[in-house]
Amino acid sequence: MATGVPRCHVVNETAVGLSVAVLGASEELGGETNDSSSAVLIGVAMGLLGSVAINMGQNLQALGLKALEDQSKPWLNKTWSIGMTIFIMGSMVNFAAFSFAPASVLVPLEAVQFVTNVMFNRYVNQTPVTLRMSIGVTLAVLGTIVAVVFGPNDDRCFTTHDMEQFWTNPAWWAYLIVTLLIAIVSYLVHLKYKKASESGEPLSGHKYVLPVTFALSSALVGGAQMIVHSKAIAELSEILFLKLGTPDLDEPLPLATWYFWVEFLLLAVCGCIWLYKMNESLGLYDPLFIIPLMQSSYILFGVIAGGIYFEEFAGLSKRELFGAELGFGGWVLFFLGMFLILFGLYLIAPPRQHGEESARSNLL
Repeated sequence: MATGVPRCHVVNETAVGLSVAVLGASEELGGETNDSSSAVLIGVAMGLLGSVAINMGQNLQALGLKALEDQSKPWLNKTWSIGMTIFIMGSMVNFAAFSFAPASVLVPLEAVQFVTNVMFNRYVNQTPVTLRMSIGVTLAVLGTIVAVVFGPNDDRCFTTHDMEQFWTNPAWWAYLIVTLLIAIVSYLVHLKYKKASESGEPLSGHKYVLPVTFALSSALVGGAQMIVHSKAIAELSEILFLKLGTPDLDEPLPLATWYFWVEFLLLAVCGCIWLYKMNESLGLYDPLFIIPLMQSSYILFGVIAGGIYFEEFAGLSKRELFGAELGFGGWVLFFLGMFLILFGLYLIAPPRQHGEESARSNLL
């Protein structure tokens, strides 16, 4: 390993330089004249815009798929293409927002997708929105906010060696084995219910079992893993740019390490699986239910996977409320938020009669 300037020292100096550039040379960081709130507001506005665009893009893709007889070539439909473009642009805006505001402020804004999803289906697809669904949306939004506010908030500065060592953590391997088994069982159950539905003799509870098992297997193998490896690649990319600008940085060049290429491969594979499954879900199930189900599964298991791999859960007991350390209460509030998300999704599910009438068309 190279020797020289520690990475965190360079990161801190870079952050100070960027802050001074944004605030102006006449302002001091941490001083009373600091007017960085305007940058946070810009970040919040971008986060809201990006989240709304992502959900709108997904719903437009679903509309496009419904109009196609051959869903294997969705790009032939103009509506689907427009939806994909909006989805990509929204994702880019959402990513750029993190340059202006902290993640603890932006991540809860993802909950706005639950609201826009219901509104889109109410006014575009003319899908009735019941009181039960409204309560479900409210609980899902509240749960997302609670889980993020009281969840892991890790600001450590990782080295390449640190991240390599995370792969030796027994808890991470236990998580991988358990979740892989759950994903396999979910997939097999999904196939069983799918075949029964196609034969004209759907099994009991198929209206819920099919989308839930689809989301579970997709999130555990694709979405949740994508979050972990995305963060690892982001950390390595930062090291790469710092290394190019500071040759004596106390870090090896990421492109010359095995760890970078393993993480890059895992990110590519898991990312492709997740994007394919997201697009497939829009053509199989009611967007009013499957979009928030897929997104919440992605958030839920992504947080768990990231918390275990990067050992972020150690900070849950150190979260504070009104200046007082919560201790075990931090864990309680975090998992309370997760419970509210899942229960909210249960309430968002379409009414039973709606599901029975559309079982043949939506739950294949």
